[in-house]
Amino acid sequence: MPSWNKTILTNHVLEKCKEKNIEKWELKEAFTKYNLKEKSQVPECDNFIKRWKNYEVGVIVKSKEDGNFIVVSAWKRKLY
Repeated sequence: MPSWNKTILTNHVLEKCKEKNIEKWELKEAFTKYNLKEKSQVPECDNFIKRWKNYEVGVIVKSKEDGNFIVVSAWKRKLY
């Protein structure tokens, strides 16, 4: 599992968190304890998705050569 301690959040992610009511603990859970990892449409990035009972949170992450990760975007949506 990736390390949250080596993760950088962009300003875009912080804005998305406010806009979509995403708590930082949800970002951390999606990144470190994900249910699904898939290739992102964003070049050189992966999607990490965590599902709870009625919603999911996803983060788009780029890994750097130095072992750090950059969270470039996030989303939260209801599951039906």
